[in-house]
Amino acid sequence: MVKSRAKALGNIALKSGADFVGDVLAGRNVKEAAKAQTVEAANVAKRKAINKLRWGSDGERKTCKALKKCKAFKKCKANS
Repeated sequence: MVKSRAKALGNIALKSGADFVGDVLAGRNVKEAAKAQTVEAANVAKRKAINKLRWGSDGERKTCKALKKCKAFKKCKANS
């Protein structure tokens, strides 16, 4: 479980790094490119976490009642 989540975060970081290098090579400011890619990577990770909470590991959508009880879902929802 932890291994698969770490792998997913690693893939997000790898894509973000590649996009960062592409932005810099295209002439974008390094600081701006880093900030933009960090925000994008955080949004992707947050979106994946919310989808995982909604669908769970069994692939079935959770009911609204189950989602309202989930503290992590409330926290993610409040931050978005």
